[in-house]
Amino acid sequence: MLRDRLVAVKRPSRAHNQTLRPNSCSGPETANEVDNEIEILSKIQSPRLVNLLGFSNDSKDKLLVVEFMSNGTLYDVLH
Repeated sequence: MLRDRLVAVKRPSRAHNQTLRPNSCSGPETANEVDNEIEILSKIQSPRLVNLLGFSNDSKDKLLVVEFMSNGTLYDVLH
């Protein structure tokens, strides 16, 4: 929880040849792709997208903090 708000923490995978599975929270992303995602999400405010609330790159793994969506994963919504 962040300031009494339920959030989701995304830890992008460092693997490059990983097969995405349903209910998988992370995919094969390079550090550059994660940086691009942080930059783009920090500029966008939309009721149709989860908003980026924060991020951390203090450790060897980067973390993105986004709004929590209670209706399951994006995979579940699309399929």
